[in-house]
Amino acid sequence: MAALLKKTGREAVVMVPNDYPGFLKWMPGNDEVIVYRHSKEKADVCSTNENTSRILEVNGTPSGKGIYDAWGINPAEHIINYLQNSL
Repeated sequence: MAALLKKTGREAVVMVPNDYPGFLKWMPGNDEVIVYRHSKEKADVCSTNENTSRILEVNGTPSGKGIYDAWGINPAEHIINYLQNSL
């Protein structure tokens, strides 16, 4: 998704709550990924821009809580809104 956004001239930052398995690190752009658990200050700076679009994967685990809190996002609220508008 980040590569597609960058090709269209948009700024994209990939942030993950914690590190992921090494077999996924071959992917293009891996060197730009911000691991929230290790770089909270850098992640928080990214979150202060109100004009930033956010694409979040919500997989039901609590690992993303720090990112959601830093960005002031309540995933449950967004899921409910999505479901209400989709039905």
